[in-house]
Amino acid sequence: MSVLCTSIRFTSGVLALVALVGSESARAQESTIPLPEIHVISTTPLPAPKPVKRRPAAPATAAARGPTGSLNQPSAAPAPPGAVDIDKVPANVQTLSTADFDHATAPSLLDDLARDLPGVALSDQTGNQFQLDLNYRGFVSSPVIGTPQGLAVYQNGVRINEVLGDIVNWDFIPEDAIRQMTLMPNDPIYGLNAIGGALSFEMKNGFTYQGAETELSGGSFGRIGASMQAGGQSGNLSGYVTADAINDGGWRQDSPSQVSRLPGDHLTGIPDYRFKLGAEYQITDPWRLGADLNVIGSQYLVGDESNQNPQVPAYWVVNLHTSYKLSDHFELFGQVKNLFDQHYYVYGTFFQTSSFPYLNLTDPRTFLPGMPFAACAGIRATL
Repeated sequence: MSVLCTSIRFTSGVLALVALVGSESARAQESTIPLPEIHVISTTPLPAPKPVKRRPAAPATAAARGPTGSLNQPSAAPAPPGAVDIDKVPANVQTLSTADFDHATAPSLLDDLARDLPGVALSDQTGNQFQLDLNYRGFVSSPVIGTPQGLAVYQNGVRINEVLGDIVNWDFIPEDAIRQMTLMPNDPIYGLNAIGGALSFEMKNGFTYQGAETELSGGSFGRIGASMQAGGQSGNLSGYVTADAINDGGWRQDSPSQVSRLPGDHLTGIPDYRFKLGAEYQITDPWRLGADLNVIGSQYLVGDESNQNPQVPAYWVVNLHTSYKLSDHFELFGQVKNLFDQHYYVYGTFFQTSSFPYLNLTDPRTFLPGMPFAACAGIRATL
């Protein structure tokens, strides 16, 4: 009987708890909490932008220079279509104009760059004032083979770093013919070898320079220099020519230098023209015979940027090829290179004869001969 009473008490307690929870829930449903009202504010229109006042363009000024002519160059050249303003480039772009390469302030091109460009310094590992190293923020552009090159140099859009070692022959660039120079720090648009930056030289032509000018200078250690330039325009035709020569005894013992420059328009190592003609004739059903004619024009030797020395001669070569089908699975073939055994050169360059004193060399030119008469034959088997 006692067990039954205990069970009844437990059940009644559970019922009482359920009734209490139910009453609280009903009371919570009857009472509501008011929420604050939300006001949506419309966007306020922005005021119209004020017109930007632009400064009027400064008039072009002509700077006279030289006893026999004048240099007519505007103070700010108009930007070509598609060009980006300097203030829009996220880098310290620096430019130099013709007036910055005046010999009245610096005697040479590299001295001008070191004087006018922050971050540029010169070093000398050759003992020659015409073959200095240009250092820009730790990156070097040097004429010495083996020096790690970190700057790309362009002249009228053409890269002038040499193929061998990416060196730069600074003494090949005539500073009198420079119209503008731009130094661009580490920009990838100038190629993979422009990790430290790029120097771009824009040269003068008859459209940008009219007049004539001569210059004569002299100094210590037997230094004597002379230069001239002339340019003109007639309608859509123009012409420009410049030449200079420098003789320097050198401030060190046995270190003379002679520099003569006459810029040319032809790239070295590239033939003037190429002509190729090929023909093939099927003599019989299994036998075919073909011939190729290659005509290659003359080219200037690498190192002859002034185009003043004899060219690598033009040449022509005839090649033959043939095949004969023995069966559906076997075929004979053969080739003949330089059928008439022509003697020709495919490449030429200059080098320093003093690099090999034990050979007693006197000709600084090197020519690479082409392949003589050669033939080969074979058999092909297919399953």
